[in-house]
Amino acid sequence: MAKPTLLEIVQDILTEMSGDQVNSISDTQEATDVANVVKVVWNELIDEIDFPFHKELVTLEGLADPSKPNYMRIPENVSRIEWIKYDTRPSLTSAKDYTPMVKMEPSDFIDFVNARPSTDTSNYVVVQHTADIPLVIGKLDSPSYWTTFDDEYVVFDSYDSDVEATLQTSKTICSAFIRPTFTVADDHVPDLPENMFNVLRIHALNRCMFALKQTINPKTEREENRLRVRAQRNKQRALRKHLDWPDYGRKT
Repeated sequence: MAKPTLLEIVQDILTEMSGDQVNSISDTQEATDVANVVKVVWNELIDEIDFPFHKELVTLEGLADPSKPNYMRIPENVSRIEWIKYDTRPSLTSAKDYTPMVKMEPSDFIDFVNARPSTDTSNYVVVQHTADIPLVIGKLDSPSYWTTFDDEYVVFDSYDSDVEATLQTSKTICSAFIRPTFTVADDHVPDLPENMFNVLRIHALNRCMFALKQTINPKTEREENRLRVRAQRNKQRALRKHLDWPDYGRKT
């Protein structure tokens, strides 16, 4: 079944609301308002559920900033990082060696790096996160741990100054959830799996009925909750497995 366009979703909602029918979202203010409600609801669903088909392999952005050699930036369209690997080969002539980086909670990371001797300038360098917050970073070893204090920058525990002046984009591989875009246009198809379109429509209908008609439909509210629970359970169409299912995998 083909996924509906934004215009088709708006037309369905207007029918349920006994609103004026339109041939374009821009035909009436009511249709435009409904389309904007659909966009708000879509954003809420994207924030609420990590859909597997939004997951991609990406790279972090190197800063090329010698004052923060262990910092990298998260791309703007990334909503969540699942894991990070960094190429820890000892020289550019060696074979690539993508090593999993271990994520630390910010407070644990600060305790870990600042337990190092800041006076040992042969092995460590003090990097100022801010003017008043120093981090003691290794400068002779490849990174092993990472954290983020602001969801914008990834901070690693070390870098190998014998190999590179700062951590490099080309040496990173990350599994991340990418945030898609939503365009308020007639032919736009919201980026959702098919089983989520009923959730989107019912949720948007309820929001429109309350915002534009000042009414609530208990039946559609119950339907919205039911569909949301089912969609959460079935969000991954492949490789789905319940924890209580028997394991028929071959033993080695």
